[in-house]
Amino acid sequence: MIYRTEDGGVTFEKIEIPKVEVTVNEDFIYNPFDLPDMPYLENETLHMTVGQGIDGDYNGGVKALYVSEDLGRTWTYAEEVKP
Repeated sequence: MIYRTEDGGVTFEKIEIPKVEVTVNEDFIYNPFDLPDMPYLENETLHMTVGQGIDGDYNGGVKALYVSEDLGRTWTYAEEVKP
C-alpha cells in the first residue's frame, strides 16, 4: 500500500497504483509487483519502482517502474526495469 501526505504526516491519503497483470498460463494471471521502493524525483517527475516479494522470480526479478506528474496523487505504469 502507498500513502501520501501533504501536511507533514498529520494525515495520510491511500494512493492506488495500477496493477500489472502477468499471464503465466491461461488459468493463472497475477501481479508480481508488490514491494514498492521510495519514490524519487527525476526531471521534475516522480518515479517509483515496485519490486517483487521474496518469492519473486518473474522475468529475472525485474521491477515495475511507475511515474507521477502530479506529485504522487496518481501513478502510471511505465515499463519493466532491471534492478
